[in-house]
Amino acid sequence: MTKLVPDIGWRTAGSEPAPLDVRIVPLRREIRGRTTLRAAIAPLGMSYRGAWDLLATQARVLGAPLVQMTRGRGARLAPLGERLLAADDAAR
Repeated sequence: MTKLVPDIGWRTAGSEPAPLDVRIVPLRREIRGRTTLRAAIAPLGMSYRGAWDLLATQARVLGAPLVQMTRGRGARLAPLGERLLAADDAAR
C-alpha cells in the first residue's frame, strides 16, 4: 500500500503572490533547534553562503526578516519566522 504524505507550500497573499522557497521551512526548523546558522545547515547539505542568500531573498519577499543573526550570539528565529513555523506545524 502506498502512503500519502502532504506537501505544503507557502506563498505571499495579495495582487502578486510570490511562492516561498521550499527550503526555508526546514532551514528555520534547524535554526530553531541548533541556534547557529553553521550548525543548522549541516544536516540540510546547504552552504553557508546559500543559506544567507536564501534568508535574505525570503526577507525581501516577505518584507521582514525570518531570522535574527547576531555576531557572537548565533541565530534565532525572528517573530515572523516563529509565526510561519507555527502555521506550518498547524497545517501539517
